[in-house]
Amino acid sequence: MAILQAAGFNAVILYETTGFKPADLPRTPVATMDTLEPDENDIFVIPEGMPRIMRRLKDHLGRRFVIALSWHYVFSTLPDGLDWRQFNIERVMSVSPVIARLISWSMRLPVHLLSTSIDHHRYYQPLETKALQIAYIKCKALHVDKLRNLLGARNADYIYKIKWLELGGVSRDLYAAEIRRSSVFLSTSVAEGNPTSCLEAMAAGAIVAGYDAVGGKGILFGDGPGQNCLLSPNGDYVSLAYRLAPLLDDLIKNRMERWKPMISRAAQVTAELTDDGEANALINFWRQYAGRQKHAVTMESPAISFAYALTDDGATTTSVPPLNGSPLRLR
Repeated sequence: MAILQAAGFNAVILYETTGFKPADLPRTPVATMDTLEPDENDIFVIPEGMPRIMRRLKDHLGRRFVIALSWHYVFSTLPDGLDWRQFNIERVMSVSPVIARLISWSMRLPVHLLSTSIDHHRYYQPLETKALQIAYIKCKALHVDKLRNLLGARNADYIYKIKWLELGGVSRDLYAAEIRRSSVFLSTSVAEGNPTSCLEAMAAGAIVAGYDAVGGKGILFGDGPGQNCLLSPNGDYVSLAYRLAPLLDDLIKNRMERWKPMISRAAQVTAELTDDGEANALINFWRQYAGRQKHAVTMESPAISFAYALTDDGATTTSVPPLNGSPLRLR
């Protein structure tokens, strides 16, 4: 919504609950659902994990889009026998080809693939030497304890000379600083959407290791000439330990030369994920598909943010190529 505001669109964050305010709220006007007076020009953009809100807004005036950033929540939150078409959803936005294909294949809705970005002011390769540190996020740490115990049995230095740092509940600045310090970023989530945390770590020069969660396919490559990380099949922490051990040996002995090509390929993947690219894709999409509207609004609840947005009268027909230049739709 901040991008739309900066581009001159009238964007508003709309809360379901009065008084809720997250710490990182963008500088965008806010409203609550009890003050909502939509008309036919309004567009609601609702996150994929909020079918309850989709149902609530189903018969409101205006149009309904969905923003889908995680495949995991799409069907795990839907009531049996229903999909987004029953809630009058017109089209879907995503930044993940995996998610786009899933939704288009299953619901036959038009899906538009936009761009994402990495905060390169926070995530960059530092000049100083990396620490003997493995970082991981608390909510994406499936099997980490088992993995650490297994590696410790192989070589106690893996757990006593290398710091295993769990990150959770810290500021974005502190989180980014620890990612920059870390030599390895561990992600053992089995339900990744677009793997943003992995991409941030790659931009910061950390070697990503973890499971080949569905959302990372086509971005994270654990083998072959384009290898940019270390991967094992979902849930297979034993194979992951086998893959990590040579890296940890070299890390302890400070002989990382053979890992530099992997780090370089990872950095190349993230170099193209810029703020300008994300903004241009979103603005072009909005002008193309929102039509000649007047406003833009984003909605949030205590659980997840969602958007309800409208464009200004200066909309043009500039298009963003979603997939192959047109909305992805399987018939």
